[in-house]
Amino acid sequence: MRFFLITFLVWTSLCNASPQGSKEEEIRSLDLGACWIQRTEESFRVASFNESVTFEIFEKGMSPLSIPMLHQALTEVLRPQLSHYQEALYRVHFFCSSAGHRFFIQLNQPDTPLCIWGKANPETGWEIHQVASNFATFGPDSCLGYQPKTLMVTPAASVDVHQLKQNLESLFPKVIEGIEVFETAKFALITLKDEWKFREHEFRTTLESHPQAKQIIGGIDYDYFATFAGETELAFEGTYPGFLTKTCNGQP
Repeated sequence: MRFFLITFLVWTSLCNASPQGSKEEEIRSLDLGACWIQRTEESFRVASFNESVTFEIFEKGMSPLSIPMLHQALTEVLRPQLSHYQEALYRVHFFCSSAGHRFFIQLNQPDTPLCIWGKANPETGWEIHQVASNFATFGPDSCLGYQPKTLMVTPAASVDVHQLKQNLESLFPKVIEGIEVFETAKFALITLKDEWKFREHEFRTTLESHPQAKQIIGGIDYDYFATFAGETELAFEGTYPGFLTKTCNGQP
């Protein structure tokens, strides 16, 4: 109750601080009141009651919680993992649940679409928690993401799961790092070598078309990340500038 009252006062002060004549939408409730959100011409305001936090994200400027600073945070996380990343359309989704908030960030670069999960820290700015491949889309707002370098496979009806493991390791020694068998559930989890990170879809296509692999595999799927039940709202969309490969002297 105390945080509710404090939030109301903070929200009132934010509204009063808005430039005169600026347009604001009505305050909306998400996930049965777990969060409040409000859009303005310049920002996206959030109160997450289960976390006892309020914050405001600005579309422009260089405040810690702004879209330009999100671009910077994304580049810092992606550059060690990718040699380059081309300009891409992005969609930032705010997710509210009883466990708190998250942001799902879609980077829709055709060759390497990504789903990036993070949070907004009112004191320190953007926190990026995990970067996932996002080739398996379920609509424009889909940002499930799946574990990099992994594929889940089930054996064909006449094939034992251990036999499946041995045959795949024999067929693709340059691609597969290892295979873990889950005998009770009758599936195997393939871990790919590092160079196949964010290229899981390519190996899946290979498995689906390889004459010998097709005979021993019953099904293939990605190892999706799990999340809590909650409610999602599109917060921002635009263009992420990407980054170029650095040369030996550190310049693009």
